[in-house]
Amino acid sequence: MFSASLALALASFLPQAPVEQAARPEGPATTNDERFAAFDGVLNEAVEGGAVVGHNALIFQDGKVLYYGQSGQRDRAKGLPMERDTIFRIYSMTKPITSLAAMQLVEAGKIKLDEPVATYLPGFADIKLLRKGKLVDPRRDMTVRDLMRHTSGLTYGFFGKSAVDKMYLEKGILVTDTSLEDMVSKLVELPLQSKPRLRFHYSVSTDVLARIIEVTSEEEFSAYLSKHIFEPLGMHDTFFTVPKDKLHRFAEMYKPVGEELEPSPMRASRHFLRKTGLHSGGGGLCSTIDDYLQFCQVLIQGGKHKGHQIIEQGSLDQMFTNQLEEVKYSASW
Repeated sequence: MFSASLALALASFLPQAPVEQAARPEGPATTNDERFAAFDGVLNEAVEGGAVVGHNALIFQDGKVLYYGQSGQRDRAKGLPMERDTIFRIYSMTKPITSLAAMQLVEAGKIKLDEPVATYLPGFADIKLLRKGKLVDPRRDMTVRDLMRHTSGLTYGFFGKSAVDKMYLEKGILVTDTSLEDMVSKLVELPLQSKPRLRFHYSVSTDVLARIIEVTSEEEFSAYLSKHIFEPLGMHDTFFTVPKDKLHRFAEMYKPVGEELEPSPMRASRHFLRKTGLHSGGGGLCSTIDDYLQFCQVLIQGGKHKGHQIIEQGSLDQMFTNQLEEVKYSASW
């Protein structure tokens, strides 16, 4: 499914650059820089050509916002324009936030990257591997690091057509009316698709990581993010459920029907509109382009925000280091 807009927060990773909050331009940006004019043209063409209903884009470099542009609509039926504070479903852009939260707990000594997942979630101790139609011992523990780099042996269910993918769909692993605890309890009843650390395969790994955050912090996942990331960074428009007083800023979601984009069924957005138990660490957040820029700035600034150390530089170094040098890539990815 496609969002109502294309939301970009592009940054150059220059920790030494002091960050200045640039004034927010009103409406589409204007610039004499030919590169940005071309960028504007490509994005506007995507709207005019029907590839997206609206767009909202920003380029940040050397401590400054160099470009901001918007066009199209956040809700076509209501004729509502795209705006700087439009709220989007950010889906997998949730994953870096979850990973940063986990690294905070690594720093606190509550999580160890190379500790078996079963240390924190005992149900994983007996998980099996599906190999040639038979359930066998994977002979290798899944670790927290495996979750963070998607080498856990888990899958998603809706990206592939393997026997394990079908089991995920039948089991309703990501049904949004449940909880992270319930999701994990269902997940450990199913086999792994591959042996841990054998291959990269995009999966529910980050959702499992979110449950480990709950267990080790003794806080509900959403509460942990609010307390340790969103509030310190001033990310006041980032949440799992859009508050009623902000729904007028929430972008409609569209899906392709033939060559046209049509509104997605309401059920596809129900977990963004009302509180549910499953706060997905892999894809459940909503946010704005400026809120996500605040998050990106912490990565750029060596983990600092207004004099406070949100995360240490050593943890960021781990996050920006290639962890997949010896890992195969899944054929389905």
